[in-house]
Amino acid sequence: MYIRPLTHRNLRGEVYERTAEVQEHIRAALALEPEPMLRRARIRGYKAPGYLREECLVYLIREYLGRGARQVAKRLSEILHGRCAKHVNERLRALGSQHIDDAFNDVMKGMYERIYELENDRGDFFQVRFWIALRGLVARTFNRYVKRIEREKTKEQDSAKIGSIPGTEGAENEWPDPLDAVRDPTAAVEDLAELKESLNAIKDHRHRVAFALRYFGRMKIESKEAEEPTISKHFDRTPRAIRGWIEQAEKDLNEWRGEAT
Repeated sequence: MYIRPLTHRNLRGEVYERTAEVQEHIRAALALEPEPMLRRARIRGYKAPGYLREECLVYLIREYLGRGARQVAKRLSEILHGRCAKHVNERLRALGSQHIDDAFNDVMKGMYERIYELENDRGDFFQVRFWIALRGLVARTFNRYVKRIEREKTKEQDSAKIGSIPGTEGAENEWPDPLDAVRDPTAAVEDLAELKESLNAIKDHRHRVAFALRYFGRMKIESKEAEEPTISKHFDRTPRAIRGWIEQAEKDLNEWRGEAT
């Protein structure tokens, strides 16, 4: 069964790769007719039998759009939206009721623009690490609104010092530091391995580094070439041990992903 490959390249010039689990989910979904596939896509809880990962849903949306089956793609998009909505709203809550709806719409618009643009591969990372990609988009949107709010506050105060107006004492502490959300709001999605709420879900530092080297640095675990850098050589551990570390990192991320959905 043909599965369309990813084409976007990371900063090292290497083409993105889906995980084996995502590939298997896509293969299983494509073997079904649309209605049974949609029923399976509605299964909630990543540990539930038949669950399709979000990366798989992104692939299916693009696949059915490419086939001209827009209604199926629309229904898949609604399912994906349902999985994302609570997660996105929780991370935008600090913006306040005046801005949260607009910010939420901006996040979802940005996500679907990347997914729906079939003529390019801007959305490929959503098929590799969906939740990291989404949190990066949320963080950049949050930062943009924080800056907008700060500009509005400055304009309203007409250059007066914060706290000089009755009732605004301590207002300088009302908004979170944007750097708490993401270190560089202009960073490309593939650079968001540093995003605290994602990879920091991997409890052991060595596991975290090994995972990042494998999936973001695209470093091999082992190699027959004596001079080629590998994760095994980096840590001076056996390939079997490194695979165990990465497997544990995946489990930690799956637990975190389960909390996010």
